[in-house]
Amino acid sequence: MQAHPNNLSAPSAAEDSAAYVSSSLDDTLSSLTANKNVLGYLLLTRSSEPGPVGIIRMSGAIFDGDKGKKYAGVVSRMVQSVQGGLDDVQVEDESDDLRFLRIRTRRYEIMITPSTNHILAVLHDPGSS
Repeated sequence: MQAHPNNLSAPSAAEDSAAYVSSSLDDTLSSLTANKNVLGYLLLTRSSEPGPVGIIRMSGAIFDGDKGKKYAGVVSRMVQSVQGGLDDVQVEDESDDLRFLRIRTRRYEIMITPSTNHILAVLHDPGSS
């Protein structure tokens, strides 16, 4: 197995890409799911080309079935939209990349961390104690 940027492992053709992440990322994802306020997470592919986003891994009943696909598409579009806004206001020789996006609604909080090739989105219930 070859090392892949952003702490992910690139699976060989015989391996299932949804199952392979580095041990440090796997530990982080396990820690997230252990938190009782975390409703779930999505680990997504990220591409500069528009099109369907790939779900590498997900956890949480809130993302079961078609809801996971819907959330994945919405998260991807949010990242693209905010990055596009940053690109629109940048000065000629400066560039700025979205590093973290946090959105709070009446019921939930979603934290999104995009990297070059992947997006991690965590859905959190801020009202739980």
